[in-house]
Amino acid sequence: MMTVEIKGAILPVKICDEMISQAVGLMGRSGENALFIYKRDVRHGIHTWLCQTLQLIYLDKNKRVLETVILKPFRTHTCCTPYRYLLEISRPIKIKKGEKIYF
Repeated sequence: MMTVEIKGAILPVKICDEMISQAVGLMGRSGENALFIYKRDVRHGIHTWLCQTLQLIYLDKNKRVLETVILKPFRTHTCCTPYRYLLEISRPIKIKKGEKIYF
């Protein structure tokens, strides 16, 4: 477990930095957050099968927001640009493209 800071809010996050933890993510969990860490820029599709509504925040290698989207259950989404980090947040936070997240 680790924390991230988004606009002054400190959130606990589950670290997903290996293939199995990235495949599972937050499936079957409620009220939790996750930080996906990739070794290189990727463009993986994300789904919310067996998940609650999530806010996805895609970050570049400098931890700046590339895109954010609210994804309802049983939907899929792919970021338009390659990303290095992905935050799955259980409660939406207002954040804009270009803002920095700290962890």
